[in-house]
Amino acid sequence: YSLTDSAKAPRRWVFPDISILPKGDLLVRADGFSGVSSQLEFCYIFAGQTATWKRRKCIDVPSGWVLHASVPSGAKLPDARDLKLSFHFNVPENGEYGVWIRYRALGNSPSVFQIAIDSQESSMPFIVKSRDYYVTAKLRNPESPNGYHSLSKGKHRVFVFLRRGELLIDRVILTRKKDLFGDGFQDIHAAFKLKNAGEMVALHSPEGILLDHVTFPKLKPGETFSRGIKADGPFALSSPTPLGQAQVGKPTFSSASTFVKQDQTIAMRPHANGDTVRYTTDGSVPRLTSPIYNAPIAVTNFTVLRARAYRASAYPSTVVTRMFAVGQPPRIPVVWVAMSPEDVTGRRRGLRVHNLSRGPAGERACNTCILYPDGRIQQTSAGIRLQGRSTRSLKTKKSFRIFCRSRYGNAVWPGRVFDGPGPTRHGSLVLSGQSIVNNPIGMEVMDAMGIPSPRTRHVLLRINNDWYGIYCLIEDPNDTEYLKQTFGHLNLDIIKMKTFDSVKLGSMDEYMKTWGALTRLPRADITTSHLEPIMPLDIFTRWIIGVQYLCIADSDQGYFVLDKQATPRVWSFVNWDLDGTFYRPTFMSKRLGRPKGVRAHIFRGMGRHRSYQQFYLKQFLSLLDSTLAPERWVTRIEEYEDIIMPLMAIEFEGCLQQRTRIVRDTSFSEFRDAYRSILDGRKEFFRKQPLAVREILQAMFGTKDLPKSSTPPLVGST
Repeated sequence: YSLTDSAKAPRRWVFPDISILPKGDLLVRADGFSGVSSQLEFCYIFAGQTATWKRRKCIDVPSGWVLHASVPSGAKLPDARDLKLSFHFNVPENGEYGVWIRYRALGNSPSVFQIAIDSQESSMPFIVKSRDYYVTAKLRNPESPNGYHSLSKGKHRVFVFLRRGELLIDRVILTRKKDLFGDGFQDIHAAFKLKNAGEMVALHSPEGILLDHVTFPKLKPGETFSRGIKADGPFALSSPTPLGQAQVGKPTFSSASTFVKQDQTIAMRPHANGDTVRYTTDGSVPRLTSPIYNAPIAVTNFTVLRARAYRASAYPSTVVTRMFAVGQPPRIPVVWVAMSPEDVTGRRRGLRVHNLSRGPAGERACNTCILYPDGRIQQTSAGIRLQGRSTRSLKTKKSFRIFCRSRYGNAVWPGRVFDGPGPTRHGSLVLSGQSIVNNPIGMEVMDAMGIPSPRTRHVLLRINNDWYGIYCLIEDPNDTEYLKQTFGHLNLDIIKMKTFDSVKLGSMDEYMKTWGALTRLPRADITTSHLEPIMPLDIFTRWIIGVQYLCIADSDQGYFVLDKQATPRVWSFVNWDLDGTFYRPTFMSKRLGRPKGVRAHIFRGMGRHRSYQQFYLKQFLSLLDSTLAPERWVTRIEEYEDIIMPLMAIEFEGCLQQRTRIVRDTSFSEFRDAYRSILDGRKEFFRKQPLAVREILQAMFGTKDLPKSSTPPLVGST
């Protein structure tokens, strides 16, 4: 059987091999994942690698890695040891368990593989056809009527033997017979998402026959659209009844998240008499095995309390999270994230372990709050995932993106985050950890030059009970709330060339007709008349000057934005990811920074013409005398220094927590001195760079506005 949210694709998601008992229920979560998950799930991406099985990148799975093997039809079979892939796992207690494998077959001919547990005989061969999605199959025990395996407590192994074809294996999953599917213990996930605004969902038979369907309306928080457990009669709005059971009301706390006095206690109260409240303090979601609340809990330092109410024959309540900080508000805001430790460092789905996971598969549910120096606290449920390519190394400080979504409870962040003019509502925020000096100062300088840049502010990041260091909190140009408030609408084309998926909004059509056409022109043929219908010449030139002055190494980041409702329809730039700022300063390298990509091609073409040389020089000198005056930016770096240096102990602790290379064999004093040296170097840059740039311009253009020679001054070393 299959579920779908598209009439054109009836087998959008195929049910795993699960038996529903008479009068039983099955809850399927439409959350973008696929198949079965369990607290006992395991996937060792290095397990049993041989000459046949190799590790391979795959962005469609939570870990970002799969194991791949290929045995062509008719080819001589490799050694049996090379065909065998082994997974090792621990069974927590004696009992009956289901064993699942998540795989995808490739190639033109069917693939054949077998599975064995411990010393048991191999299963009947799985003969599977190529698919464009992953399938979760159950390894049934032929000696058991229900297909479960009787496993003793202790270590066990699962072996996979590829006999023919090509196969990708994501993971092996262990489920307990005694645990019901649902409630986070064991779940079924559909590989699509349903829109909160309303959508169609349909059930099809294995033969593709439509069995049932419903188009549900826009739902408010707390509403359910259903037709009851007997599945007869019309669908209707009702109170929440997951799995046909009443849902327990959520517990309440004696205080909202706040700053508290030393040794203050926090009390909880169930929604109704007879409900059992269970809680955790490590950020994890409360389970049936979590401690039972029976007395007020003392708050010490930073404390995360997560509570959930249970009742027999009822579905557990939603999770309530409160965060309490002892003492005075911090010098700068603290972004505090509460989430399951398994989602942070767990081998199965930890963000820091599965560093290649992207998209919905890489997002984890969390509860996030920001504690401000003035005592304000903003808190909401959200999702968190890794941000950026460079952060995916296991030995670097991680960057994160936080998403507010309706399915978590709020589609926007509950309050204003940044000071000054600009958007007041945010659907997502970026926490940049790798460049807490270069990135924000680069954004500020470019914004002052008239090139739109997201606002930034320094924060401390804490996940559960661990400091992660000083971070730069940045507005997200991909955020629809940011775009709507910046441009007034979403009728935009937004292109980011240096990324996994270039089209962020709209399409590439206009980009290819404009920027793409200029790329195909020979450089010698490009003039300002080619650029002016696409973008104002002064904006383009200011961006070029910003890259050259700041010596931005990776200048091909950022966004091309076309406002389709503007008259005339011209492109603009939005800066992003300027952590490559200050690469080979001009006063040391004796050359200006080098633009990259299509913009460099256009600049060098126009730079062959005398009229643009005059315009470029006038713009550069004007900026050097005003916006780029050194006193302003030296003072700004000193303000950064006042923020960062007193918090070096937390930054050092965060780097140790994340096991970054920068703290390997480094003492705290050496670490602190290195940061002070970075800040001193940035002040030296802004003091010396203007004079060095003027000398370069003097050498390029001579004593007058333009050189006497016919050599184009904007071509070559510049």
